[in-house]
Order: sequence, then C-alpha cells, then structure tokens
Amino acid sequence: MVLLRRWGVLLALVVVVGAGLVGCSDGGSDGDGQAGAVRSTTLDPTVEPTPGGSVLPAVEQVPVAPAAMATGDAVGAQAFVRYYFALVNYAQRTGDLEPLREATDARCGECQRGVRWIEKVLKKGWTITGGEHRVRGVDAPRRLGRESQYEVRFVLETSAQRIDASDGSKKGQSASRRTRLTAVTSHLPGGWQILRWEVRR
Repeated sequence: MVLLRRWGVLLALVVVVGAGLVGCSDGGSDGDGQAGAVRSTTLDPTVEPTPGGSVLPAVEQVPVAPAAMATGDAVGAQAFVRYYFALVNYAQRTGDLEPLREATDARCGECQRGVRWIEKVLKKGWTITGGEHRVRGVDAPRRLGRESQYEVRFVLETSAQRIDASDGSKKGQSASRRTRLTAVTSHLPGGWQILRWEVRR
C-alpha cells in the first residue's frame, strides 16, 4: 500500500492538489503521484426510465461556469479558481478530462502531471473514492504586470481519499488535509486558464 501524496498538493509536487492530489503505484513509487478524487462513476443517483422499462443512471453534466467568470478582472479570477477545482472533482468522478485540460495552460507542469495521473489511474481500471476539493478563504486577487493576469491565494480542503484496484485490493489512501496555495490565472479570448501553482508554507 502506498500513502497517496494528493493533488491538493501535488500541485507542489504535483503539488499536489502534497496536499491536493494523490499519488500511488502498484508496488513502487510513481513519479507522477498526485491527484485528489472521487469514485470514477457518476454520483448522481437519479435514474431515467428507458423504453423497455429498465432504468439507467443519469449522466453527470460538466459543471456550469459561473457568470462572474465572464469578466477578466479580480472577481473573475476568484470565481475561476473555484470553478477549476469543480472541474477537477468532475474529472475524478467521471473520467472526462477535456474540460479540465481546456482550463489548464499547457505550460503548467504541475497541472498537467495531475491530469495525467487521473488518466493513468482510471485507465488501469482502478477506482478513486473521496478526494473532493473545496476552495476556502480566497484572498483578494492581486493583479500582475500583464493585463488580465491575477495571483490568487486560497486554502484548498481535500477530503480523505482511497484508490482500489479492480480486484478490490487497496492501492493507496490519504487523509483529509488543508493546503495553502497560490495560483496564477490568465483571462484569454477563449476564457480563463491556470498558468502555474505554488504551495505556500
């Protein structure tokens, strides 16, 4: 069993988001270890009847971006950071990584490692339970030199997480935690993106 390092902090090391994301492996240490998450199936218990009378679970929808994100100012930056972690939670539950990739700058190494970690775990057929992220205590964003770039400081709360293989064996686990993070965001013509992360001590 491996103690997961999470994307809460993985963002520091992946960071991760060492806090925030978690990392695990099948026996040895995994260089990409990071990520936080929940079971890779949808959480919505709603069922919909089919023509044959059977029922199917409703499909979880991509989180809706808040209206405040439409502006390229400090309010938009603050709203985007909260939304970004809603996308992380969604990706971990459903395996749909595209919305998260679109909100992540390709040059953000910590972010990209976190995305690849989720993808790797789910491709192995493992399940991720827990690891929900909640953004708390967001400070007033600080505008950087470039227009529409803001530094946002906040606390990321991540619930306890467990990863299990398809045979039911435990592959990793991590306790709940709080991580102090700083994110640099940018408002582009196509929307907001995370440019980089940093864990505050």
